[in-house]
Amino acid sequence: MATAPLLITNARVVDPSRNIDEPGAILIIDGVIADAGRHVLSQGAPDGAQTFDADGAIAAPGLVD
Repeated sequence: MATAPLLITNARVVDPSRNIDEPGAILIIDGVIADAGRHVLSQGAPDGAQTFDADGAIAAPGLVD
C-alpha cells in the first residue's frame, strides 16, 4: 500500500557517499529516499506530500559506533 510522500525541508543534508553537505530537503516516497539535497525543492512538493520542517537539524545516513 502506497503512503503519502514525505518532504523534509530546512535540513542540513549530509551524505558523504554522494559528497553532499548543504542546506536542502529530503523527499521520501513509499518509505524510500527518492532524492536529497539543495535542488529537491526546485520542483516543488509532490501532490499530497506531508511536509516536515527540520528547522536546521542535520539529516545524515545512520552512524554506527
